[in-house]
Amino acid sequence: MNTDAGRTKLAVSALVFAVVLAFSYLPAPTAASENETTALRAEKGDALFAALGRSKSRTEARSLENAIWMYWMHAPNSQAQNLLDQALKRRSAYDFAGAVEILDELVVVAPQFAEGWNQRATLRYLQEKYEDSLADIEQVLKFEPRHFGALAGKAQILMLLGRFEQGQKALQRAVDIHPWLRGRGALIKVPEEDA
Repeated sequence: MNTDAGRTKLAVSALVFAVVLAFSYLPAPTAASENETTALRAEKGDALFAALGRSKSRTEARSLENAIWMYWMHAPNSQAQNLLDQALKRRSAYDFAGAVEILDELVVVAPQFAEGWNQRATLRYLQEKYEDSLADIEQVLKFEPRHFGALAGKAQILMLLGRFEQGQKALQRAVDIHPWLRGRGALIKVPEEDA
């Protein structure tokens, strides 16, 4: 096996394992407070990401990562939260097509809710609809550019599609946001070509 191909296969395998592991530990979503203002919610998110960037240990980072996932899983209103909850139940029952149908509705009802797009991207990945998943990931990043989960998923898909350098760039962005990211071991320093 050629060295580059071997590195690519190893990187993708490590990232696939890490992403699947991370998704299996997603916290249960809870409804967002109707009284919480957008500004207050943004402050909470900024504080969580700042703390994650400063985290000194894997344990501290995992705790902050869980808090960020809970922050992301709070839908903007009860209708959107209900749709997200339904989709997650369908996903847990391996009814991916049914979950995608619900998420199709969610992204119409709450188009700026990044996690609706992210959950649909995840399901489309599981259905091996990689280009559709990448399109959803772009929507996630439009509304939440710090979404390290979406960036890790993007990296994984790009590397699976043979777009190794683009995948490595996406993974580096994810690690820049979350220095203790599961799957960061798939980040390989790609030697620069001579000019």
